[in-house]
Amino acid sequence: MLPDVRERLDREGYCLIYEVDAKDLLIFARGLGRPQHDPRDRLLVKDIRPQPENVANANTLSSRYGMGAFPFHTEAAYLPRPPMFLLLYCVNPGSGGRTTVLLDSVDLFSRMSKPRRPGTWVVKAGRRPFLCDALWGSPPTDFGIRYDRECLFPRGRAARSEEQAIREFVSESTPTTIPWTTRQLLIVSNHRMLHGRGDSNTNDHDRWLKRVLVAEGANGLGQ
Repeated sequence: MLPDVRERLDREGYCLIYEVDAKDLLIFARGLGRPQHDPRDRLLVKDIRPQPENVANANTLSSRYGMGAFPFHTEAAYLPRPPMFLLLYCVNPGSGGRTTVLLDSVDLFSRMSKPRRPGTWVVKAGRRPFLCDALWGSPPTDFGIRYDRECLFPRGRAARSEEQAIREFVSESTPTTIPWTTRQLLIVSNHRMLHGRGDSNTNDHDRWLKRVLVAEGANGLGQ
């Protein structure tokens, strides 16, 4: 199955697979690269459920947005090297009909002038701040985006120009909407796609996803 996954990720930036067993999540992850612990909890497979602001861990999107929608972002953008792939698996889609939404940065790069001066950004996420690029390369070769308005901040004119371009791209683009069904696996190219959480028509505490992060590795797609 992995060659087909490779082709779909290269073409679309994401891949949907149905009727997957939860016990196979790490098998998929290892086929893509190296499963990566989130340094905040050291879990390889993390349960993701909607939470009210008052019970969510500090400095998380849930602590800022509670049961509402999440803005578009790069997963774990606060890390020195964000994971290459994000795996989301549906145990229970929940009663609220909440979706996941995706934006492809290929469309962002097509809007930007060439050549362009890369901007410098600073990551501030409760640890020692560090500098990074928000945008690098250009399609179809090695390229990517790192963006999370909660922890990345522009420094200087070039970065502020990038920020404006990203914000316009997010506000003006039509996202790909992923409705969830039980046993569905979504694989996202995290260096290419921004993702967010859709809104719900009820307090869907029963929504239950599992998340796996995958770093670059010698075995699989993240090489």
